[in-house]
Amino acid sequence: MAGRQASYFTALFFISLVFRDIASQQCHGIYSIYQMMLKGHTYKTFKTTPGTLECIEACLADDRCQSFNFVMFLAICELNNRTKEARPEDFVKDEKRYYMAKGLQRGDRTCKYRIVGFPLGSIRELPAESCEEIEASEGRQVVNGNYWLDSTRSGNSIFARCDMKTKVVDYCVKNLCQNDAKCVNRETNYSCACNSSGWTGKYCEKGFLLLKKCGPVGVTDRNAISDARMTASTVYDTRFYPYYGRLHENRGYGGWCPRTVSDRKDYLQVDMDTMLSVCAVATQGERINNEWTTSYKLQLSTDGVTWSVYEETSTAKV
Repeated sequence: MAGRQASYFTALFFISLVFRDIASQQCHGIYSIYQMMLKGHTYKTFKTTPGTLECIEACLADDRCQSFNFVMFLAICELNNRTKEARPEDFVKDEKRYYMAKGLQRGDRTCKYRIVGFPLGSIRELPAESCEEIEASEGRQVVNGNYWLDSTRSGNSIFARCDMKTKVVDYCVKNLCQNDAKCVNRETNYSCACNSSGWTGKYCEKGFLLLKKCGPVGVTDRNAISDARMTASTVYDTRFYPYYGRLHENRGYGGWCPRTVSDRKDYLQVDMDTMLSVCAVATQGERINNEWTTSYKLQLSTDGVTWSVYEETSTAKV
């Protein structure tokens, strides 16, 4: 028992000396806080050799490291990719740890053990979640500029421009849109709006051939266009399923009918399953009653998400 107490005292004495030595190396490059930790931002954990500065050295060698927690009596190092300045809400009390981070002043060459890391958002491997987080982490001295962001923590960093006054993000600053496509800013990313010259794909990088001859694509044939590929926003009842909306259909009432006649957002959708150039559309009324659609608009999409209305002379064709 006495031996264990002696070992415990020795360990405590040694850790106290190391902690005091590290804490004294402030000189604007490093600081530590006893019995505190940054919770929820550890990306790497490992066991260190007692009596060494392996935790500090590992943080210095890793571009992602902004701070670390050290489990004192277990000599376990926890590398963090954030600081308490960036995430003050996650800086909590922990009697078994101490927290250490880079100082706010960079470029001081007088410190032997200073953690001089990359600013948050300055490299792809260390993206920020927002412009606000960059300002919180780096201080009020940050300026408008280009940074790496990953707002959804997807692991895919995006190079964007932060306006530090308005906190508005421009994701189009270095977009991959091709072939004269228009870059459109979204909430957490951007999208490419392809022009009408036959380009498609996520970045409008894929072209497709325009057909020289217009012909039927097979909507009348269930083997060519299956029932599953004909859907609708609503259905009046079982007599008017979407796939009954084929030309010359004999099932049901031979036509699709929406739930109401007043909702202008109702639609009938046909998935062609391949890239085609639509040159004409033919419709007919249902076969039982004397009813038909008198007017409609045509929308086209290559991904089922972004739709464009067919236009003539820059006006939606009705």
